[in-house]
Amino acid sequence: MRRSTLAETDNEPDLISLATTGNRDAFGRLYERYRLRVLRHALFLTGDPILAEDITEQTFLNALQAIPRYQARGVPFVAWLLRITYNLTINHKKSARTTVTPSSPRPSRPKAPPTHPRTPTS
Repeated sequence: MRRSTLAETDNEPDLISLATTGNRDAFGRLYERYRLRVLRHALFLTGDPILAEDITEQTFLNALQAIPRYQARGVPFVAWLLRITYNLTINHKKSARTTVTPSSPRPSRPKAPPTHPRTPTS
């Protein structure tokens, strides 16, 4: 009985090639290989372990959707994943800056000192 192509390879280019054709097992192997690296990068970017886990999961969901369009351009595959992670982090930070929820306090403006009419001094 012949083993599957996936079982015969642990070579990254082969896994990527299989994943681009829709092989979920190959993508799962890539996930297992790079999950911790992406998580560490997300944690470095955010400083928040829970947010880093969320961004890591979103990174791999985005990668799964985009992998059919993936093209090797002479850089490691992990660089593509880390770029997705970076972009998601930037988008999160932008949305957090522009969104004010009712439970979050609004930034207070410093009060200007009271103005008094100037009296002429002679």
